[in-house]
Order: sequence, then structure tokens, then C-alpha cells
Amino acid sequence: EPPPHRLYHGLNGVSGDVKGKGDYYGDGIDHFRYDNLISGSMSLEMAKLFALGMMGTAAEQQNTGAVFHIHMDRGPTVLATAAAADMRWISKFPDEQEWLILPFGAFEFLAGPQVEITPTGTLFHHRCRPHR
Repeated sequence: EPPPHRLYHGLNGVSGDVKGKGDYYGDGIDHFRYDNLISGSMSLEMAKLFALGMMGTAAEQQNTGAVFHIHMDRGPTVLATAAAADMRWISKFPDEQEWLILPFGAFEFLAGPQVEITPTGTLFHHRCRPHR
């Protein structure tokens, strides 16, 4: 089965300005590279929980986070780095609806972040797609 058209990835403690930060970002002004597997969810709500540190993966839960909306649509110029593996069939956590995106993929930002204020924190939504 091909990857869904959109996957969501939540990171706790990440703000609106992600360009040039950490191991995850920094190839340029309008794109970034992820050197590890990216865990993506088919569920936006699940990614929001991860971004707010509510899923037990954050060492120190913070009240800010980033949600990446990864547009996985494949056109004729999308590189093979957009490949993803369906993990739903072996996951101990079926609610995550998890797909793993292969490492070393480059992604480009489609727009600046949109801010969402929630009762438990602030989310910065970043729309991106595999770098063409």
C-alpha cells in the first residue's frame, strides 16, 4: 500500500523557528534534512499529543511543540527519499497509525508556521513535502 497523502510528525519543545536547529534541520532557508527515521502518523490529533509531550517520549515535557504536516503526494519529480513503511500491522500502539519515513530525506517548507494555542500549550504547524 502506498503511503497516505499526508503524514503528521510531532516534536515537543520545538518552536516556530525550526530552520537551522538541532540534528533535524538546517540544510537551508526553505528546506531541512532529517538524518534519522521519521515517525509519522496518519492522525493529526496523535501528532499534536506528541508535540505537546503527552505521549511519554519527551524527557522534559514542554508546553510548546511543532507539528509537521508532511505532504507525501508523489509526483514525477519526487525523489525516492519520500519512501515510507507502514508500521500499523506490527505496532503495539494502533492509535498512532504509524508510518516510518526513510532517513536522509530532504523536505521543503510550503509556508511559514501557523500557530495554534491550545489549553495545554502552543503548537506551531509546519507544512512541508519531500524536497524536489
